[in-house]
Amino acid sequence: MDTKMVNKKHLPSKKTTAITSSYQDTSVERFIREVTNERFWHHPENSELQCVHGQFESVEEYVRVFEPFLFEECCAQLYSTWEESAETASRDTHVMVRIKSIERRERGWYDVIVLPVNACKWVFKEGDVAVLSAPGPAVRNMWNNTSSIEEDDEAEVTGHVVGTVRRHRPIDTRDPLGAILHFYVGDSYDSSSKVDDDHILRKLQLRTIWYLTVLGSLATSQREYVALHAFCRLNSQMQTAILKPSPDHFPKYE
Repeated sequence: MDTKMVNKKHLPSKKTTAITSSYQDTSVERFIREVTNERFWHHPENSELQCVHGQFESVEEYVRVFEPFLFEECCAQLYSTWEESAETASRDTHVMVRIKSIERRERGWYDVIVLPVNACKWVFKEGDVAVLSAPGPAVRNMWNNTSSIEEDDEAEVTGHVVGTVRRHRPIDTRDPLGAILHFYVGDSYDSSSKVDDDHILRKLQLRTIWYLTVLGSLATSQREYVALHAFCRLNSQMQTAILKPSPDHFPKYE
């Protein structure tokens, strides 16, 4: 019994494991997931962002403090672009598209393939962040006279989802060049359940009309994320100079 008690003391608690596991995943996929999931539409509470102190006890603490700021800064920049674009009722800014198909990928990711309703030239770069949305009547009415869609074909859907976009080249050459929005919803969605009728996956029905708005690139923030997690590979002297800076480390700047 004493042996069991001793061993139990050395076992990490489940709570600790849950807290640290997210920081152990340093993949670019996680970065994209963190800045394009539902948090994109919600501002963080002040308690979610830790105070930045002058010194840090470890590399892990340094990453744990700065990583949420990196995510929030990236989301804030993209959301600001989204708000600005919402004030612009332009066909080039909000491309009218029709849902062609939706496919489930691994680890809670989905791909929705869309085709433009009107002739257009895609100007986004592969991997740019984009929003697929069903906006208010103001934008729709502007295109009612120029669109080839019959009014009865338009489904009354409202919603939005953010993800990364890339080009789709249809097998059928009669179809125009389309786009694929890669987005994350997690593994909790149950298609057989009737509880969550408002879920975005229920709204993305085939042939419904949505609008694709490109927000911009993640390249700069992604490089910052990779650099943050490469901090642990710096030599110990440089790590110490950053974690616990002192005049001795920077004599020329006294």
